[in-house]
Amino acid sequence: MEGMAGMKILDICSWLPAKELSLERIEEIVLSLSSGESTEEGYSLEMKSPINANENVISCSKNFSSKGRSICYLLINNEVIAVVGYK
Repeated sequence: MEGMAGMKILDICSWLPAKELSLERIEEIVLSLSSGESTEEGYSLEMKSPINANENVISCSKNFSSKGRSICYLLINNEVIAVVGYK
């Protein structure tokens, strides 16, 4: 993914319980996917807001953008499970 080398994750907004997928694990998955060397099955990373983004995803994205963050979206089975703000 272009522009993501050396990315620093600053914010994560997740819709899964921490016991199911911790913030630390989300960070690991995003960094792995962004490096192009991922073996994470079922997960995908999108740089643009998915068409099926709900109001919570859109609101979280706007909040991170207002802080000057770049945004990516972690999906599983084409459903957004986390919005990630990074620099």
